[in-house]
Amino acid sequence: MLQGVEWSGIDGLVRFDLVRRAVCTLETVTRLIRFEIIWPGDSLAIRPPSIITPDGDGLNKFFALDQILPLNFCERQFTGVPIFSRRGQQVFRAPERSFRWPGADVDGIYCYLITFTIGGRFKNWLEVTP
Repeated sequence: MLQGVEWSGIDGLVRFDLVRRAVCTLETVTRLIRFEIIWPGDSLAIRPPSIITPDGDGLNKFFALDQILPLNFCERQFTGVPIFSRRGQQVFRAPERSFRWPGADVDGIYCYLITFTIGGRFKNWLEVTP
């Protein structure tokens, strides 16, 4: 029977107090277990779209990542996504994961960089074809 659990997220230690029922007495056994969180490779875990077509047909009309981004977890939090033109000019920036970018007024190739708080990064390109 599990009686008490203490979590220390800083060092990854969890203390479990287990109570074992013996014939006539209860015996408490404490175990310390260290967990290590291993993050998946940054670019392999995300498969965003590579083209949007904001042409009025209702399909692929904006660039969004909220359904495919990994969930925020402990220290690993989504911090934002800037989008740049081919010339390196920032054309859009979103600090929240629920953004919708309808594309720029000009068709072309754009680059973006998704960042997380503990250094996770994903960079890719996006084609806009109005």
